[in-house]
Amino acid sequence: MPEQPEETKPAAADTPQNAINPDDYYTVGDIVSKYNTYPLVISNFIEKHKIQQLKFGRSVYIPKTEFDKLFINRKTRQRGKKQ
Repeated sequence: MPEQPEETKPAAADTPQNAINPDDYYTVGDIVSKYNTYPLVISNFIEKHKIQQLKFGRSVYIPKTEFDKLFINRKTRQRGKKQ
C-alpha cells in the first residue's frame, strides 16, 4: 500500500491572520461594539464607500483609520441635519 503524505500545517508566521497587525484593523464585530450599530449597517457602509477589506476565510478585516474617518464624518453630518 502506498504511503500517505503527511499533512503539514504552515508556520504561525505564514498564516494570513499573522500577516497583518490586528491593532490596525477592525472586524465587523469590533465596529458593531464600538459604534453600537448593526452588522448590516456596517456592511452597507463599507460597500457604499468602497472601503478596502481584507478577507481571510470567513474573517473580514477593515482598516481602522479609513473606517473611523468616514464613519465619524457621517455621524457628524447627520447631527448637523437634525437641527
